[in-house]
Amino acid sequence: MMRFGVHRQHGRKRIAALAASCVVVAVALLGFPPHSFADADRTGALELTVSQEVRGRAADADVTVRYELRADDPGSPMPDSSPAYGFSLTNDQTLVLPAIRFQSTGTYTYALDAISAAGGASGVELDANRYTIAVHVVDHGIIGVEMQPIFKDADGYKTASLRFAHTAPAAPVDPADPIGPEGSASPGDPIGSIGIGSFAPKTGDQIVAASLLLLLLLAAAAVAASEVHRRRKRGEGHGDSVQH
Repeated sequence: MMRFGVHRQHGRKRIAALAASCVVVAVALLGFPPHSFADADRTGALELTVSQEVRGRAADADVTVRYELRADDPGSPMPDSSPAYGFSLTNDQTLVLPAIRFQSTGTYTYALDAISAAGGASGVELDANRYTIAVHVVDHGIIGVEMQPIFKDADGYKTASLRFAHTAPAAPVDPADPIGPEGSASPGDPIGSIGIGSFAPKTGDQIVAASLLLLLLLAAAAVAASEVHRRRKRGEGHGDSVQH
């Protein structure tokens, strides 16, 4: 009877140990319920990378675009203490924003927009896409704190990065430069936009007409020569028949 009680007690301990192990594994995989981090050293930090491309930009023109990162919840952490974090990118630049430090688990959402162009960016067509950023902060206990950022574009599709594409206005054609910017043909160029119109002859119609006339003359000369040769052969054949 005592032996049975001992075995029963050992069985309960094994079940308790197994249950504790399952809890540890579940916490490691799924994370703790929402809570604040007790240890400041375990604060989660996330750095967002934003890049831009300016299409059609002239080589000597700088395009600077202003951006704004705003949290949906005013109490959400930001790169600084402001409710809306602003920054600028120039030309084809990539920028890593200051870290956002999270003190509690949960899901935090943000919106990122291009709001204005500055400097020599007059007439630039800004990328109207608004990115939605959802950051899932999970505490895996002894494993550490994990940030899971998810980016979505204005249509709700997931994207791998935060990238904007703006379009600069077309550079005006300099009247003193018939080739135009970057080798393009100037307006009215008979060759079009292949960039070599200024080197094409301006009397192209006359050259074509002269070439056609020369071909006709050569063809007429060939026909005349053939006719002369035919008549000469006929005359030689008639002379032989008379001698016989």
